[in-house]
Amino acid sequence: GGAGRGGGYRGDGGAEPPTFNQQLNEKLRTYRSVEDILDLVHQHAEAFDYIHVSTAINKLRKVAALKPKESVALLNQDPRYALLLNLVRYHHKKFRGQAIANVMHGLAALEADMGVNPVDTQLAKQLM
Repeated sequence: GGAGRGGGYRGDGGAEPPTFNQQLNEKLRTYRSVEDILDLVHQHAEAFDYIHVSTAINKLRKVAALKPKESVALLNQDPRYALLLNLVRYHHKKFRGQAIANVMHGLAALEADMGVNPVDTQLAKQLM
């Protein structure tokens, strides 16, 4: 037990409420479906930073693996996934360390392990 210091938002004035960026990250971490992740990307694309993009790709890989057949069919035709790839293009210069690892591994696994349409050559070169 014991009281923590400066933890998360308790709702009683004891700590700051989570920022919008923190709320987005929390949603990305907790969502369990491709649809939910793609909806979040579509609804808040303008607010996504490079961390959100990296987290979204990584989480998409994980949840798509749970239902690969239907996930691949959805991702290969869904404009929200194309939007996420455009966000990768937009933010790629900010990726460092874990973010680049998440994006590269996530995209490679979606393509190689599940058969999602490959990223284009230009994006592949940008990530290298």
